[in-house]
Amino acid sequence: MLHNHIVSHKEFCEYETNYSKVIWVGPIGEGKTINDRGTDSIWRKNSSYCELTALHKIWKSLVEDELQIGFSHYRRQLLLKKMVNEEKLLGHYSKTAIIPVGKVSSGGIVCLDVDELKNLSEFDVVLPFEENIQDSVKQHFLHKHGSKSWDLMIGVLERNGEEEVVECLLDDQNRRSRWGNLFLLQKSFLKDFCQWLFPLLEEMERGAKQVQEFNDERIYGFLAERMFSAYFSRLIRERSDLKLLERPTLLIDFENQKLWDRIKGLRSSERFWIWGAGSFGEKFLNGLRLMGLEDRVLGFIDSSANEEFQTFSSLEVRAPKLFFNKDNNSNRILIVVASSQWPEISDKLKSEGRKEFVDYYCLQGFS
Repeated sequence: MLHNHIVSHKEFCEYETNYSKVIWVGPIGEGKTINDRGTDSIWRKNSSYCELTALHKIWKSLVEDELQIGFSHYRRQLLLKKMVNEEKLLGHYSKTAIIPVGKVSSGGIVCLDVDELKNLSEFDVVLPFEENIQDSVKQHFLHKHGSKSWDLMIGVLERNGEEEVVECLLDDQNRRSRWGNLFLLQKSFLKDFCQWLFPLLEEMERGAKQVQEFNDERIYGFLAERMFSAYFSRLIRERSDLKLLERPTLLIDFENQKLWDRIKGLRSSERFWIWGAGSFGEKFLNGLRLMGLEDRVLGFIDSSANEEFQTFSSLEVRAPKLFFNKDNNSNRILIVVASSQWPEISDKLKSEGRKEFVDYYCLQGFS
């Protein structure tokens, strides 16, 4: 029987099913029926362990009928249901798609029928597709979180004889990772992973006490994300008999419902541009693809583009200067900003006389 756990540290528009329930973590868990508290609980570590306090609780309280365990977040889900348009998710960076919460809570994307559940039960391991990143896994982490926690992790792994995992993490050519600590595992694989992961994290915690000005906010969740990816890469290499299924990831959008309503309300002749020809922009486009709305997109705007014709995800890419010089853009075609640089882009659009929520929207809540 499949038990999927949706981890959340905050109130949200819940989307549960008969096999999928929310497990509340951290302070909000108090008084909730399903939470990360209990015998041997580490819920007080939630500020540094993130969703892992729920994983620890799940591991320590496995019951006989839990043969397959899913682990996801209120904001991130594996797309377990086969979708008509998912073959279009062939992007440069990933197969991750940003989806409005209404599409998820309606049940059409997450509710599995008996045959779908039976098909999933045939697999040992269900994981998110690997995503391409611009830097190595190491440089990507250092850029976001610094070197203190990275060096601590590598040191602990080396002392515990985890040479293959260390080699994977330190490989300068390794520019792929599985994000989110998302999975669907047969019980034995869950046990093996948790018995490997948590003692290592505890050793890192002890070591962190010796590191001056060590910032542990959310850090063990971030470290575990990289360790998770390396662990399962090793498992896949070593187990030729492993029954593996890879699935796209859904990033669930709670903040931008007005934008989605605007897109769905466009007339058949109306189109818009996406500002941001990168991972963020591609994930937004992938969401449109899943919902059959990709034909509304004219192309991308990106500051890295030159004046020569370029494409990204099979669509034209224009430099901002070229875009604003085009006479046919004077009629206020809608622009969706899907970039971590949205504050600067918003200022640029305002300087061109564009009005936010009228001429353009900045997709927020993601990075």
